[in-house]
Amino acid sequence: MGLGKTIQALGIMQYFKADWPLLIVCPSSVKFAWLNQIQTFLPSVTNVCVLDKGSDMLPTEKSMRTVAIMSYDLMVVKRKHLLEYAFEAIIFDESHLIKDGQAQRTKVATDISKKALRVILLSGTPALSRPVELFSQIRIIDPKIFPNFRDFAIRYCDGKQGRFSFEAKGCTNSTELALILTNNVMIRRLKKDVLGDLPEKRREVVFLHDDSITMGISNLRSAKAAYNGAVDKESKHQCLVEYYHETGIAKAKSVATHIVNSFFYDDAPRRKVLVFAHHQVVLDTISMHITKTGLRSIRIDGTTAPKSREEQCRLFQEDDDVVVAVLSMTAAGVGVTLTAATVVVFAELHWNPGTLKQAEDRAHRVGQTDSVFVQYLLANGTADDVLWPLIQRKLDVLDSCHLSSDSYKVSLTCFLFFFRRF
Repeated sequence: MGLGKTIQALGIMQYFKADWPLLIVCPSSVKFAWLNQIQTFLPSVTNVCVLDKGSDMLPTEKSMRTVAIMSYDLMVVKRKHLLEYAFEAIIFDESHLIKDGQAQRTKVATDISKKALRVILLSGTPALSRPVELFSQIRIIDPKIFPNFRDFAIRYCDGKQGRFSFEAKGCTNSTELALILTNNVMIRRLKKDVLGDLPEKRREVVFLHDDSITMGISNLRSAKAAYNGAVDKESKHQCLVEYYHETGIAKAKSVATHIVNSFFYDDAPRRKVLVFAHHQVVLDTISMHITKTGLRSIRIDGTTAPKSREEQCRLFQEDDDVVVAVLSMTAAGVGVTLTAATVVVFAELHWNPGTLKQAEDRAHRVGQTDSVFVQYLLANGTADDVLWPLIQRKLDVLDSCHLSSDSYKVSLTCFLFFFRRF
């Protein structure tokens, strides 16, 4: 979350260089960011291999100068080769991506970690919404702490037998869990401690009221009625997904108008704005309206190639005439630095508060010299009425386990990273 966890992880692994080669597993979009950091801070490391596809070979040289960088998806593809290679030093970046114990990437990450002596997990949000998401990550670090999932779930996640399966969606004995984590596998860094000079982050909720949002809300009636009428949990969730999608469409034009009128009016102070949304159709609408006004912008979404992504970020950071970045919350919410912006606007909400916090910190991170102003654009009578309270409840759960210090009432964020005890 902009606190220098990449550099700290490299520093730790440099200390244990005798156990290299080093493997770094990260989202595909940040592979070259890791390469740049290694070249900057560890210039003596001369053999860095960035693997892009399944046919790419792992480095043949096994030495203290060798690093391999790959995505989580490629890690799954190269499982057999990684097990044979047996890396003894591994960094998993954005480790919340291996929170699902049933996912193939989590199983492979667990397998290759068994032979490693040094393992670091990095994340600003190791649990995006509930404590159960920690279990698989803790198991990678030290399986002896919690040997059994069911016992962990019953003790800390209000685990119980549901109608069809065992459920672990709650939070119990949170103080005890927080104590175990901090005493064994978790180092927590707060922005106020690490970056004492970082300017503040201020949040504001704005309710949209113009004609276009009124018209859009009227088109939501069927989606809202379906959600309100759903009886069982599964159908309720499916209806909420559709309601969420339709809400984004209903708000999109009003969001674009708000951005232009609020931040780029005549004689407005010069500033740059990040605009986050989730659905492609919402990103399309905002981009189109921003372009029509004559404002120069960049866009990063799931279709943006890693090298193009780097170029877009550089353009936004360095070109004074590029003033808006239209960004996917999930595709551009991690691994990019956009500190040229001092305003962050959310056109849509997201199920997971961690996703929102990570997106905010594309601007509020190392290198920022001004205060960052964050706006959440909501609309009454839409899915926002459901999602906003849900986000707060999830944050309260995470806060009780010391996994979040942010209730969206204060501007305090943190990052955590896990390490294997040596």
